[in-house]
Amino acid sequence: MEDFVALLEAQAGIPPEKFWEKMYPYALDVAAELEIPPSVCLAQWAIESSFESPRWCDYNNYAGITDGGPPHFRRYDTIDDFIRDYIRVLRLSYYREVLELAKQHAPAEEIARALGRSPWDAGHYGGDGKNLIAVMRRYNLFLFDPAWWAYRAWRWGVRRGVTDGTAPSTVATREMVVTMLYRALVGEGRE
Repeated sequence: MEDFVALLEAQAGIPPEKFWEKMYPYALDVAAELEIPPSVCLAQWAIESSFESPRWCDYNNYAGITDGGPPHFRRYDTIDDFIRDYIRVLRLSYYREVLELAKQHAPAEEIARALGRSPWDAGHYGGDGKNLIAVMRRYNLFLFDPAWWAYRAWRWGVRRGVTDGTAPSTVATREMVVTMLYRALVGEGRE
């Protein structure tokens, strides 16, 4: 699995840290809609797009969604268009196990295994999601996962700049809480 992650990094279009920063708000959109942890989406998109390799992401297609199979990959005008279609595809019956586990609030690795058993895996998830999990572990993507009941609120906070989205499950100091309240109520630079 380490070999897979090293190969993926060698093909990277942008540094992984930049990829997480860019795609995290979109992973929160999926989490708020389908309750799939952001770590699962981020790992899948990193693998499918080779960390935004121009080969794939000139089309804003981060998940290898096809029009009838390779090499006919869908093209999207915006990442928001991709996210809408990604959510639509995940609602297809092929991914029932993934959605059922998400609705049961199963651990992220269990959901990744289900995605690895789904038709989405064309061999690059390593069977039973091993490569998805390797990426999740290598980059500790679990730190991006708020509790399932906080998905919508966390997305709101990230989208509005109330929080940067990092480490949603860690303890917040009173300074942090007051700063987040200030950003939400007053906004940066608007007293």
